[in-house]
This record gives sequence, C-alpha cells and structure tokens, in this order.
Amino acid sequence: MIAHRRRAATRRRETDRRLHVPEPRTTSWWEWRIFGPQIQMPVAPDLLTEPTEAPATETWLLSPCSSVSVRVCHGQVEIKRLERIDRRGLELWRVIHRYRFPLDAAAVATVSVDLGASVPDLEGSVDLERFLSVMHAAAPSVVVRSVRTQRSPFRLDGCRGEHVKLTVGSGQRETVALVGQDPGPVHAALQRLGFSRFANMNYPRALKLMLGVADRAAAL
Repeated sequence: MIAHRRRAATRRRETDRRLHVPEPRTTSWWEWRIFGPQIQMPVAPDLLTEPTEAPATETWLLSPCSSVSVRVCHGQVEIKRLERIDRRGLELWRVIHRYRFPLDAAAVATVSVDLGASVPDLEGSVDLERFLSVMHAAAPSVVVRSVRTQRSPFRLDGCRGEHVKLTVGSGQRETVALVGQDPGPVHAALQRLGFSRFANMNYPRALKLMLGVADRAAAL
C-alpha cells in the first residue's frame, strides 16, 4: 500500500512537471532584475527552461511621487511595495493589494493613496477604462502606459526566473529576473549566470527611465 502511494505521488509530480502546473502564488519574494536592449542568457547545464508564454499586454501606472509597483493585467490590478534591500542590493517585494475588476470605490481610493494621488469622489464600481479615466483626472502626474510582454520562464538553483521581451510604444527592451523566498539561492544563481555585476533595476524604475518620468520617490 505504501509503495503504491509513493508511485502515485511520483506520477502526479511527473504529470505536474509536464503540464507546468503553477506553484501557489506567494505574497513576498526577493528579486534581482536587469534590463538591456538585448540580453544573452548564459549557458547553465541545469537551467530548466519552460515554454514561452503567449504575448500579453500589461498596463502600468507610474507615479513620480511613489515607488510602488502598480500593474494591471489578467483582469486585476496588482500593487507591490518594496519592503527591504539587502546589503548586496537584492530587493524584497511584497504584494499589498490585488483587486479584480470591476473595482469599487474603496479599491480605487486605495490605489490612489498608494500612488500618492488624491482620492477621487466616486460612487459605484468602475471597469478598466473608467478606472484609468478616473485616475488621470485625480492624478495628472501619474503616467499610464501599455507594455507588451513575452515571457520565457526558467528555473535555476531553486529559484524562479524569467527572460522577458518588452515593447513600450516604439521602444524595445529585454529584462531578466531571478526571484526566490530566500536571498541566498538568488545570489548564488546570479553568480552562476554572471548577472551580479549588473545593477539591480526594478520594473517601475526601469519604465520611468525609459519614459522620462521624474522619480522623486527614488531619491527619498
């Protein structure tokens, strides 16, 4: 009976790997990310690549007064906050809010506060188009941009990673990230790939640089 259960568990794990069943989403992780016109992935024999995802469109809200990450994708708005930076520059990010559309007035108020914007006078719920219109009126300094992405996930040394091709307007960039629950394995994977020599650059900061958005929050 025990041997049968072990074989069944092994078959389930093998099936999950073939189908690329996603792991439960966590709310915080250590991250190192680099950007460049083109990024060549180094050869690592035990780097496990996963199927490239279909192209997707994300909407980012970038505030010169806030360093939070506010991204709209897959029918929801996700807000992340930078919690800590370790002595080697690795960043600890945490999801503080996820709201699915349509958004109620309380959710819109929360997003506004996180962006350092005034809270709009709103009743009822709003869809994405109305939400962006309301945010533009409440916070003219907040820049809204669509970003076209194509992700190629991978795994290395117990860390998750991604190689992403970005299109922002007519500009194109690539980004590679390594993330993990513990900073040690992330730093080890960075050393193996040779990426630790590059500065850690998170998504909001990189997009602000690309779009010429003043980042007063980063100077605080």
